[in-house]
Amino acid sequence: MAAHEKLLEKMRVSSAGWGQDDLRRLYEGYGFARREGANHTFYQHPDHPQLTASVARHNELPNGYAQTAVVLVALLLQLQEQAEIAPVETESSRVTTSATSAKTVSNKKRKAKNRSRKGKRK
Repeated sequence: MAAHEKLLEKMRVSSAGWGQDDLRRLYEGYGFARREGANHTFYQHPDHPQLTASVARHNELPNGYAQTAVVLVALLLQLQEQAEIAPVETESSRVTTSATSAKTVSNKKRKAKNRSRKGKRK
């Protein structure tokens, strides 16, 4: 079992106490490309660009970052398995992609709402 697979199993058991280095090893172990932003590190899978994550630059991160990583890797493994079985897009892969896209849209709306609130406070 590879190091990133062991790390994934540990994160499945407990999402507490993980840092940005742990998430970097996990994402890069599963083939995600890394891009450094101003305050966050962004990960995106080259074969499945809908699989993206951002990780804040803190030594110890909130549990949600590890939970997101576990979900994204599970989605990646599911998409890879589907590609091996049938290279044609299936209904379940569309549903998975839609769920991921819906989460992204929801996060963008929340961030836009927070930005507009900050503007009203001034």
